[in-house]
Amino acid sequence: MDVVVTFKQINNLTKQLKLTEDIDLNKNVDFSKVSSLDDLKTAVTSTGLQHGEETKTRNRSLELRKMLSAIDKLEDKEIFEKYFTNLSDLISTYKKGSFSLKKLSEIIIDLSSKDINVAKQQIEDIIKIFEDTRFAEKHKKKLISILTSSSSVDLDKFYDETKRAYADYENSFAEGPYSPFSIYRTSPQLKILLSQDSSYNNITISAAEFNGQSSDISKVIFLIQKLSSAKFYGNPNESIIRIISSLNFTFNFDYSPSNVKADLILREPLLFEDRTTRKSIQIAKKDSFIEVKYKQYEEPSYLSEFFKVDASSVNATLIEEELSKIPKVDNVRETFKIFMSTLSENLRKTIESTEGDRIIDHLTNNLSGMIFKDNIFISKKDIRFYWNNIGYAKRSRLSIWYEVSDNPDMYKISSTSQGFSRFVFKP
Repeated sequence: MDVVVTFKQINNLTKQLKLTEDIDLNKNVDFSKVSSLDDLKTAVTSTGLQHGEETKTRNRSLELRKMLSAIDKLEDKEIFEKYFTNLSDLISTYKKGSFSLKKLSEIIIDLSSKDINVAKQQIEDIIKIFEDTRFAEKHKKKLISILTSSSSVDLDKFYDETKRAYADYENSFAEGPYSPFSIYRTSPQLKILLSQDSSYNNITISAAEFNGQSSDISKVIFLIQKLSSAKFYGNPNESIIRIISSLNFTFNFDYSPSNVKADLILREPLLFEDRTTRKSIQIAKKDSFIEVKYKQYEEPSYLSEFFKVDASSVNATLIEEELSKIPKVDNVRETFKIFMSTLSENLRKTIESTEGDRIIDHLTNNLSGMIFKDNIFISKKDIRFYWNNIGYAKRSRLSIWYEVSDNPDMYKISSTSQGFSRFVFKP
């Protein structure tokens, strides 16, 4: 029977590496022939065997092999394998096949320290970009410089740089003398408020104090500090669920024309030439908006997120630190997940029962459709938008999702040597 390990077990293995910082790991591994995790394990082992049995480099090679073997047993190992093979390609192309064991260990340590869903989402995003033929050489050179810098590996910085490459893909639709698109990136705002005070045992959560906080993260910290002063006689997580679920939220949404969701705006309409009738059919009107998602259209995903207070590692750490002060909390990570999921579920239920439909209608009113991977355009009429309590990397967040209907009308944006044109065709 195959053994499936957890990300936590891999993280425990990396602690062995962290405890031996004095080990010299400057020996290089040859990545030029690495195309799988097995190849990588062989390369690491081969490097270690070049040293004596009691040497530190050989021992570190064996530890690295253990971690790579553990990754090989993950349920989603194919994603991680593809990630490492992409890195191998990057290394072999721009570092002439050489990469130190130290840097490899830092990559695995940093990767395993992440939440498994965040790690997988970042890896999937990176893979999608690497697989696009438009991925520019300048980005690859920048990425390898991040991996090989003298400082410790920072995979968040690596991911952020990759996302900048993704922005180039969106920008590419507006390039060329005949492109009908212009960049029109928006970030819709939604303000979360309490409609009334809430009381539980010995505490009162004041709506005026909550609403007066200067930011979303300060509102969350305010709630947690109130929880910390409560008297819990049983499981604190159960009390947290009751208190957060009972809060009466309301929303302040700006219905102005600028508070919408879009990446592009059409300077000219998109046209389809029907070869049967020889007539041009307008499938997207001038001055309408387009959303770009570098994903397969069959895969439902989030369109926009709100109240994403844990988006930065700084904020996430701050929330966990405050939650640890609540009496009787013994597993902060579990309490963090319970707190965030309860909060996002309350927000979702509340907005669905109030003005949720009106907000979605406003955000997508002038949206003609969405462009997906491979330049596939699908009209808004074939896309359903709805509220959810899950966002990026399956994190608990108030969000709007999209889902393309079965058998939608699909068109492909025409690409020429001089950029995109306003004429589309059936794929």
